[in-house]
Amino acid sequence: MNTTLMNDGLVIGAGERTARIDKAGPLGLLVGVIGAVISIAMWVSGNGTTMAGSWMFGWYFWLTITMGMFGLSVLCHTIRPTWAVSLLRLFEAGGGPSSILLMAILFLPIYLLPQTLYEWAVPALVNGNPALGIKGDHALFLKERYLNVPFWMIRGAVFFAIWIALSTFMRNSVRRQEANGDKKLELGRSSWGAVGFVIFMLTYTFAIIDWLMSMEAHWSSTMFGLWQIIASGLGASSFVIVVACLNAKKEPYTEIMSPNLTKDWGNILFMFTMLWAYTAISQFLIIWNGNLPENTQYFATRARLMWNAVGMITIVGQFLVPWMTLLSPRVKRYPQYLRQIAGWIFVIHIVDVYLAVGPAIPTSMAVAHAEEIPRRAAFGPQLIFDALAWLTVGGFWLFIFANNVKKAPLLVNYDHRLQEAKAHAH
Repeated sequence: MNTTLMNDGLVIGAGERTARIDKAGPLGLLVGVIGAVISIAMWVSGNGTTMAGSWMFGWYFWLTITMGMFGLSVLCHTIRPTWAVSLLRLFEAGGGPSSILLMAILFLPIYLLPQTLYEWAVPALVNGNPALGIKGDHALFLKERYLNVPFWMIRGAVFFAIWIALSTFMRNSVRRQEANGDKKLELGRSSWGAVGFVIFMLTYTFAIIDWLMSMEAHWSSTMFGLWQIIASGLGASSFVIVVACLNAKKEPYTEIMSPNLTKDWGNILFMFTMLWAYTAISQFLIIWNGNLPENTQYFATRARLMWNAVGMITIVGQFLVPWMTLLSPRVKRYPQYLRQIAGWIFVIHIVDVYLAVGPAIPTSMAVAHAEEIPRRAAFGPQLIFDALAWLTVGGFWLFIFANNVKKAPLLVNYDHRLQEAKAHAH
């Protein structure tokens, strides 16, 4: 049996102590396939509108994780922080071209049937239909030059094409450097990454406006895109930190694991937690100060009894608990403690996304005489559909993530700063 000498002096089997993240792939694929079969059956059995809303929730949640990892990988290539060396491969696995392509494919049910979720995609609701007693919506009519189905579909295709091209360029550059050791490739990624990160921020902001904010097309917010991007970074970083901490005593993480490194990881979570709270309260204060009905309706919808309870969960769970916990140096020193708070943040991120998507989901577009589109309540039978969609998309995502992980070593071989820091630590 192969052996290796660990820091505590124990000789153990290297084969038994090697991180095998790729083992989760088959399980993810099984969950995804079963979930897809059930979802299609539910969709064609007369639950199309309900399933469309649930699919949007499940798909958008995993989009935030994918884009969060993609954005963090581009940022890490740009500024080259030491702490990112240990997580970069996981960021690339979850935010690489194949993961982004998967999200594009899984977006097709919404992409091809936008009228199930977007009132601006229903001509009768925009322009009116006297025969049905629908007056039309002047606000939507004024936005029609931007919010129309052909232009919306073109923008979506362009967004995904840009993201796949940029992530492919970064991945290929890393692979070439690992093969030939050319330092110029790393410096080139740093330069191109600065441009790429600006492109990422702009395209992802407009994608969030197109896919999420336009579900409530009468309101707008200058902070919403940035708020969702930061939430994506928080969810993505919490996921990879959980994965890394779970494998802290396994190769290759034993080569680099130290209190200074986990402290850096904890500080990243703390930073994203603070930024999430800052952008959330900034959006609220801007809208509250403006006091315009078309903007305040976002919070008015979410202030209803049950949705308000969900909102309180995010305030306490996404800010107060992580903020107070991550102030402790002890929590950030030990992987077993850090993974618990990172896991907590990931779970609450699900609630946060549900609060952003759920109240915007229409229950029906067949509203000939209604004053407004009826929206979904917080709790009810639809939660079963929501969980099904979340698990289905998540299963396929986990399969791609696990397969990407096994294609390359968990630590990049061109950067040994963490190993050197640990070897020279006192």
